[in-house]
Amino acid sequence: MAKYFLELSYMGTHYSGFQIQPNVPTIQGELEKAMQTLLRQQIELSTSSRTDAGVHARQNFFHFETDLVITQKNIYNLNAILPKDIAIIDIYKMQDEAHSRFDALGRCYKYYIYNYKDPFMWDRAGIIHLSSI
Repeated sequence: MAKYFLELSYMGTHYSGFQIQPNVPTIQGELEKAMQTLLRQQIELSTSSRTDAGVHARQNFFHFETDLVITQKNIYNLNAILPKDIAIIDIYKMQDEAHSRFDALGRCYKYYIYNYKDPFMWDRAGIIHLSSI
């Protein structure tokens, strides 16, 4: 079996976090459903880190194993199946012992706070009105 790393980004607004949970939409659930549709086999993803409900990720990595040959064309096909708020950036073939969680070199979390109303950031940042403090 070959091991692949999947690099993706997502807007977590409409999801109950990364990890599969019963009866709620999750990033992992959408990815595994799309992969099953395209590859016609159940793929189980392992993540480098989980995110909570409503959290966005510019870059996150997951790994999976399959007997199928995965190509760059699969990125286009998976992105066509996935919802508009989840995007696969790249797929990498890895060595068998590679693990997306334990081989991560680091993690970076950014929190954005604005002190004015910004219609482009309402779902991506917190707002603190300094005049009301």
